[in-house]
Amino acid sequence: MRRLFFALFFLFGCTPAESFDRQAMLESIGLEVVIPQYELLVERTVALESAAATFCAEPSADTLEATRAAFRSAKEPLKMAEPWAFGPYTDSPLRLGPEIDLWPGRAATVDDRLAGTDAVDVAAIEAAGGYAKGFPALDHLLFAYQLEALRDERACTYLRSLTSQIRGVAEELLAAWAPSGGDYIGLFIRGETPFAGVQGSTSVLVEQLIYTLENVRELKIGKPFGKRDSGVVQPEAIEAPDSGRSLQDAEDAVRGTERAYRGAEGEASLGVEDLLLARRPELAPEIDAGFQRVYDAFDAVPGPLAVAITESTTEVEALYQAVKDLQVLFAVDLAQALGVTITFNPTDGD
Repeated sequence: MRRLFFALFFLFGCTPAESFDRQAMLESIGLEVVIPQYELLVERTVALESAAATFCAEPSADTLEATRAAFRSAKEPLKMAEPWAFGPYTDSPLRLGPEIDLWPGRAATVDDRLAGTDAVDVAAIEAAGGYAKGFPALDHLLFAYQLEALRDERACTYLRSLTSQIRGVAEELLAAWAPSGGDYIGLFIRGETPFAGVQGSTSVLVEQLIYTLENVRELKIGKPFGKRDSGVVQPEAIEAPDSGRSLQDAEDAVRGTERAYRGAEGEASLGVEDLLLARRPELAPEIDAGFQRVYDAFDAVPGPLAVAITESTTEVEALYQAVKDLQVLFAVDLAQALGVTITFNPTDGD
């Protein structure tokens, strides 16, 4: 419907780009995409904390699998929120990103904490360094250790502390963005400091979409695959090695990028795509095709990534290139079409 609307504008010589309400777009994305994404993260981390408590009360193969399933489910909204990894996520005084998702994790840090005598209660884990907490630490504890090891009282205390700490950071992220809390979303929508007006917010938004695709290509796929080290694979750079969720983490980040680009569902909702349709509608089908090529390439990799980087190299290379092509579409064509400024060079690399 929206594409037909903008096509008619161009057919009759009108210029909707001159009247497109960028602030309305930012408000729609902010209140209908960003805030619900963090609300879902809180909801699922609460469920994860509850599942861990149930496991520790009644340890069994079934309750362990339920906790692992809750982990996988909670990871989805976190990864889909990667386009919003700025502001409260990266900047002081909050800088919540390293508290919840400092990856790749360090298995030895978790192993040493578990085997040692340092406290593993919630307060101790909240105060610990980033590699001892957050999703990467939980990835290792929950999937590298099996049922008998996790029955141990100290292991269960660490497990419950990690899920509590993760839930707490998720709540802090939501509070920092929410209009009823820190209202960072309001600054973003209105283009107030640190944003340089509504145009500045738009530029930051588009740059973050590009940066997310860059991270998927270079860090989530390329670095483990050897693209950054003369062809030498680096399995230690894999994002979620023990859970085997690395490919899904990467795909979720792309899906989060697409959600911000398209906006929420509904006739009244606006996304970056609507601004593009107002300025250069012929580019939209190319971006549609680019997203589809990426998803097809993900489907073609047998996984897990730790195995695929050595045994399914053709498929991983095709995935890397598909993400690169989509990234270039965003960084060059989309950025130019929208008249936004990109402050880093996202087209470097092989």
